[in-house]
Amino acid sequence: MPLADFTELTKNLVRDQTDKISDADITNAVELAVERYSVDFPRSVVVEITGNGAESIDKPVDAESIQSLERSANISNPFIEFNLRLTPSGEKIYVTGRLTQNEIYWLRYNAVHQLTTAIDTIPKKHRQAVSHFAASVLFESLSGATASDRDGMIIADSVDHDSKAAEYAKRARRHYDLYHNLLGIKPGNQKSAHVTVNWNGPIGGGDYLMHSRLDQ
Repeated sequence: MPLADFTELTKNLVRDQTDKISDADITNAVELAVERYSVDFPRSVVVEITGNGAESIDKPVDAESIQSLERSANISNPFIEFNLRLTPSGEKIYVTGRLTQNEIYWLRYNAVHQLTTAIDTIPKKHRQAVSHFAASVLFESLSGATASDRDGMIIADSVDHDSKAAEYAKRARRHYDLYHNLLGIKPGNQKSAHVTVNWNGPIGGGDYLMHSRLDQ
């Protein structure tokens, strides 16, 4: 299920508001949802390394966190102690001793999920949840944009704008809760992510830097 399918699924969740949301907005929201999902359920990666006698190896560029370094041929005691150090040339993984010449090692780490036009690492059972988080981002942004667009209005229009903003916020919370319910996790314990949403529709006219208030 590539990126285009996720954006279409998200669009279906906000179908009645698509006149206010551009395709770029939806793509940004999906990318944020993937970032958030990667915090809750990181992509597990295992790479094979051949020892060369060195005391360190470069941290993979896509690694968010290192889980373990193991001797592939040693089942009884595979794990190797290591430390991460930031060097002028980037982060490196330093081991106790050295990596034996020509011995095979396995490096396990967590990475952000990939979602492109050709690659999708998100499990099928979690696709709906990710789309709900994207919808939550869009409705939360609509709520903020609507509320900020009330200055200079007559009282009746201002009240209507407040009502719409509250409704958008309510729908944002609903999709946010569905994301967590479908994944079986509790909200509030994960890191907040952010995305820039460019509003070009009737309520737009500015750029909104979106920090998820629902996590707070």
